[in-house]
Amino acid sequence: MRLALIALSLVLALPCAARAEGPDATTSTNAGTHAAPAPHEKLPAIAVMEFSAPEQDRDRAKGLSGVVAARLATYPGATVVGLDEIGAALGLEKQKQLVGCDADSCLAEISGALGVRYVVHGRIDRFGDTFLLNAFAFDSKAAKSVTRWSEKVEKEPKLVDAAQRFADQVAAALGLGLAPKASALAANGGSPVAGHAPDTDGAGNATSASAATSTPFTPDFHLNLKFGNTLGSLKGASLSTFNLRFDLEGDYYFTARWQAFLQVGVVIGSATDDSTGTNEKSFQLVPAFAGAKYTFRAEQTVRPYIALGLGLGILNSLFKRDGSGAVGLTGEAVFGLLWAPFERVGFNAEVSVNLSGVSANDSGVFFGFNTNFGVVFLF
Repeated sequence: MRLALIALSLVLALPCAARAEGPDATTSTNAGTHAAPAPHEKLPAIAVMEFSAPEQDRDRAKGLSGVVAARLATYPGATVVGLDEIGAALGLEKQKQLVGCDADSCLAEISGALGVRYVVHGRIDRFGDTFLLNAFAFDSKAAKSVTRWSEKVEKEPKLVDAAQRFADQVAAALGLGLAPKASALAANGGSPVAGHAPDTDGAGNATSASAATSTPFTPDFHLNLKFGNTLGSLKGASLSTFNLRFDLEGDYYFTARWQAFLQVGVVIGSATDDSTGTNEKSFQLVPAFAGAKYTFRAEQTVRPYIALGLGLGILNSLFKRDGSGAVGLTGEAVFGLLWAPFERVGFNAEVSVNLSGVSANDSGVFFGFNTNFGVVFLF
């Protein structure tokens, strides 16, 4: 009888022992403030608030909030509360009051109202053509920021890539690991502001947020070899219809859209003396320009541009008895298209007009309408 009672006691004690060990195992799995969620375990919800911005950039900031929310939603285990859900939960007036609020007490109020632990918020500011994105993720339970992000972006379309990079950093800080499409969405563009360094683990290795991104190639200089035809008029002479033109141009990039250029070319053709109608001679005109160029849609494969240049034109002797040439001030206006299907090589087509104070008899000017095609090498 006594043995039967002991056996019964052991059987009843086993489930209790198993239940007693359960909490310790869970605590060990979740060691650390933001340990990676176990399979099929959902992370506490993340609310992505509307980013704040000056009045003219409000729509842009709202769009970036959506980009961050969509990116976080690609991570397994992430429950993301977007702007629509926030608006429904808080109401329009309350949401307007909280836009731009980044104080800890305000963020805690938001998390409590939405029933979420993490709140993501940010701001964009514009300085000329440059944008500055500042963003962070707030942990309401720990009452502190989980991660902060600051990035300077030179090109407006690259704001989307910067927002995706920030979302990746938030995911890494919360232990979500890599998104399913992290390699395909590797961001480009933008450069970190001073004081911002890539996130690393204890061993100094890049975390998933920084390892999944890459810096795009942005040229500092390009060389353009061009050839084409000049249809021109020259005081004191009749020019042939087809006059071969070659140009070598170098462009220095101040920004993605603004460049300074230096160009030297030569126009080779034939001319007839107007006074006699005969005496056909070949001529060479050497135009040299320096100027500024503005590129539209600089981030696209096809990039229209305009340019203005000022320089000198040198014309060899034509019908002068003393055999001397002519030198005069020259200006040029250009419209062109650059097609850049490859990272370092592109092709361009241009039409331009130039006016030069040189002539066959020093009494007029040279006018040229030029069509050029060329190859562009980006460095």
